[in-house]
Amino acid sequence: MLTMVNVVTTCECPSDMLIASNKKTCVRPCSINNGNCSHSCSNTDRGRVCVCPSGLKLADSQRDCVKTCQVNNDNCSHVCVDTFNGSLCRCPQGLTLQVDGKTCSSSSSSYPDCI
Repeated sequence: MLTMVNVVTTCECPSDMLIASNKKTCVRPCSINNGNCSHSCSNTDRGRVCVCPSGLKLADSQRDCVKTCQVNNDNCSHVCVDTFNGSLCRCPQGLTLQVDGKTCSSSSSSYPDCI
């Protein structure tokens, strides 16, 4: 007498690919819902990497692109201004932008011996 046994096959994918919803096909991460990236998705040998257009920066989520000033004020000590190419730090009246392009300080504290 011959007995039929249900065989369950488990498919596995290489580390840089994902198993598709059919549980049989391996696909690149960016081919499923754009890799959950808000803008562009790039497949790499380690999986997907989200990429942002000029003027935007990848948020901590590693999926969402935000204006550069939205992430830690882009390390500007006072005012951050988003531009097409990124951001610029600005200082309030009475303060001067320092050489680092990020820090504002009073002119008198930068050169204490000058009048």
